[in-house]
Amino acid sequence: MPRTRHYIFNTLTVVSLLLMLATVGLWVDSQFFDGETGYASSTWMLRGMSDSGLCALIICHRDEGFASGWQASHSDNVGGGGDLETESSFMGFFWNNELPHANGATCYVLVVPHWFLTLIFAITPAIWLFKWNKRRKLSPNACPACGYDLTGNESGACPECGAATKAEATEA
Repeated sequence: MPRTRHYIFNTLTVVSLLLMLATVGLWVDSQFFDGETGYASSTWMLRGMSDSGLCALIICHRDEGFASGWQASHSDNVGGGGDLETESSFMGFFWNNELPHANGATCYVLVVPHWFLTLIFAITPAIWLFKWNKRRKLSPNACPACGYDLTGNESGACPECGAATKAEATEA
């Protein structure tokens, strides 16, 4: 079971690191270009936008159909001001519930700054790096589970945490 947890944690770390790098790339891209992509079904529309360091998720609903399919656009961010910047935002965060849209749809808007997404995606790689660095610094006579110094211990078990140890590694 610990091996499976280790494998899952390493996989999550790699995915989180890739998402963090993609977010940084979008963050830099959003300083120069406005990007938008989305998918629409007959009654729902989901759009993602990136503009001037902010990232938005927009969900719209209306009783009559949208044009179905994927949509994407990419344009120059001339002037640097973004459509996502609002006066009511706090540090770039913004939530608007049931925003009326010009085409009669009701939209829900969540705006999050790219720096926040980068920070969230950096948590798992930071934990992995901390654990890797801690594991690297253990002495050869340390318990692999808790790091307790086992020099002179011949019992085969760590007195600190009770983990089984190799007797030949504890001999001085």
